[in-house]
Amino acid sequence: MKSLLAVAALAVALPAVAQTYYSPRPYPADRLSRGEFNDCLDRGAALRDRKEGIDEDRAHLDREAAEIARAGAALDAQMRSLDRTDATAVAEYNARSDRLNRRVARQNERVAELNERAALLNGDAADMNARCENRVYTPTAPAWRDRDDRLR
Repeated sequence: MKSLLAVAALAVALPAVAQTYYSPRPYPADRLSRGEFNDCLDRGAALRDRKEGIDEDRAHLDREAAEIARAGAALDAQMRSLDRTDATAVAEYNARSDRLNRRVARQNERVAELNERAALLNGDAADMNARCENRVYTPTAPAWRDRDDRLR
């Protein structure tokens, strides 16, 4: 009977001895606070909105550039068939050419402005990545609910 009791005690004690204990998970020292995490989410959303606006403007400028190219090709075709002895035809051609040149100049200004906006966006995105990327946000209970609500 004593041996049966000793075996039973040993059977109960062995799993407790064999159990593995893990130390608490170490978190990186540069974790995001809740405020920083919310700021990162807000900045990311604002950057996405700005990028969408730039992409829409770029598509519009590309369409305009295609129209300008067609108008330039049509003007070149008119030049080849222009009667250079007719002063009125030459004046009309020069007026159309001047209008096209002004249109090209406005297009170039809009492209330069768009490029400036894209460069600012790239700089802001790089700054956000330096502050937010590869940093962990580990909320404390019940802050995880806040994070999940923000991510929806």
